[in-house]
Amino acid sequence: MNSARDFEVETPIEKMIKTYSDFSKDHIFPRFNQVDDEVSFHHDEGYFNDTINWCLFAEIIEAETIIRLRLVCSDENKRDFVVAFYPGQGVPVDPRPYKVGHTIAILNAKSKTFLDQTDGIRVEKLETCRAFPIKLADLYLLNTELIKYTRGIDERKGTQQCHACDKKGQKLKKCGGCGYYYYCDAACQKTAWEAKGHKKACKVLKNPNMKMLLNLGIATETVQFKD
Repeated sequence: MNSARDFEVETPIEKMIKTYSDFSKDHIFPRFNQVDDEVSFHHDEGYFNDTINWCLFAEIIEAETIIRLRLVCSDENKRDFVVAFYPGQGVPVDPRPYKVGHTIAILNAKSKTFLDQTDGIRVEKLETCRAFPIKLADLYLLNTELIKYTRGIDERKGTQQCHACDKKGQKLKKCGGCGYYYYCDAACQKTAWEAKGHKKACKVLKNPNMKMLLNLGIATETVQFKD
């Protein structure tokens, strides 16, 4: 758990309301049936041809590494599809993060039908794909709660709201892990860590790749995941 010394106090108080991407509603986070197929996209006939970035989320339900890393994933609509990795000769793929129950994120995904007639995504560039140690439903919930929480910031008064007790103030301490939530003190942080599940959420939210996805809607150039 983050200790009191992990807190950060913002001085002066940030006065801009923070807004983050809504994974369940923003059009740049499509479900599998909404992504363009490779042929349409390359003929400039796809829905996302004029979009800088988009990202497909799905939960891994099967994983195998017999010939190459091949996953079966399921999106929010329970649509199953294959994710197969073709990074090029001599380029290793670490299968360890891609565990059943984890959520995969694929940047600028385009669908295709493989030779075995299964539908899915072919991943050639490893920097376009990452897995996060959280179930898909929990990721959507985490995202919804963050958006709701950050909307409670008062732009005019420069106040934040304690994640644990809901008290508002102008000198609350910021979580030193994820940097998104604020607390009155270490006691309130402990309460949120245990009672509100921030222990698990913080691990996902502090990942730089997740931070990038939360700001995907305002990116002005093509992004990629980093180690």
